[in-house]
Amino acid sequence: MEKHRFIPHWHNIISYIRNPKTDWKPKVLLLISVIYLMLPFDFVPDFIPIVGWLDDIGIVSFAAMWFLKRVTQHEEKIHSQHVEMKKEDSLR
Repeated sequence: MEKHRFIPHWHNIISYIRNPKTDWKPKVLLLISVIYLMLPFDFVPDFIPIVGWLDDIGIVSFAAMWFLKRVTQHEEKIHSQHVEMKKEDSLR
């Protein structure tokens, strides 16, 4: 039985980030969200209990989910290319 991991396939995430052919927008959004999380400036200041943290959680969650969706799409594209190459090789 396979365990579900919070962030699956680290090697795919790293290869997506390092690949210059992948879309730059998810990479930039993820970077901006991490910087936003570390900066003392917020849309809602963190010293306001709970509400101040919700904007951080929302922005980082949105960026992470969008980024992971793009990584998954990239994985599927690579997998389908490999399958097509194998089909072509078997037909020869």
